[in-house]
Amino acid sequence: MNNDLSIFLDQVKNRSDENKKAFKILLDSKLYGVAIGLLRQELDSLIRISYLWQPETPVVVAQSLIEKSARGELWKVVNHNGKEVKVTDRDMLNLASHLGGWEQTIYSFGCKLIHLSDHHLYLDKDPFDTISNTEKEDIIGYLSAYHEYSKSNICFTDLVEYLPKIMGKLADNVRFYIDELPDKMDDCSENP
Repeated sequence: MNNDLSIFLDQVKNRSDENKKAFKILLDSKLYGVAIGLLRQELDSLIRISYLWQPETPVVVAQSLIEKSARGELWKVVNHNGKEVKVTDRDMLNLASHLGGWEQTIYSFGCKLIHLSDHHLYLDKDPFDTISNTEKEDIIGYLSAYHEYSKSNICFTDLVEYLPKIMGKLADNVRFYIDELPDKMDDCSENP
């Protein structure tokens, strides 16, 4: 494994480990909005590492982005017009369908607590009262499919109960890609 890849994997692992510890402290302190923000941060790690791993990402692009991370630089690629552009979360999320679709649900709800919104009033007003039925159904569908949620409706209190399971799933997926990415990079360096 090359040094840049090792640095990148350590960055992801350390961030994930810290997120899990901080997440528990936030939940114990009933700071749910910030805890959901950490879910969104863990999702960012998952999207990035899975983006590098997926077969559609050329190895030369993956290697370049890994080098940029190791040097603390923004992720940029050359687009079809030959111009260097930032790789955005949305770009990676749009290419993350191999994760199963649930990542869009977490991303969308998490963004409402990353950015200042009425969702920050969750102690006074349930955020589920203001989101669309489609968004509610997506969240219920995700929780049902991955965490055995059995209700046909949802409120913020219900979601809070499932936050540890959601963080666990994200962290497990991050760990999977930490373990798998070196194989992709090794396979490609042996067979250019």
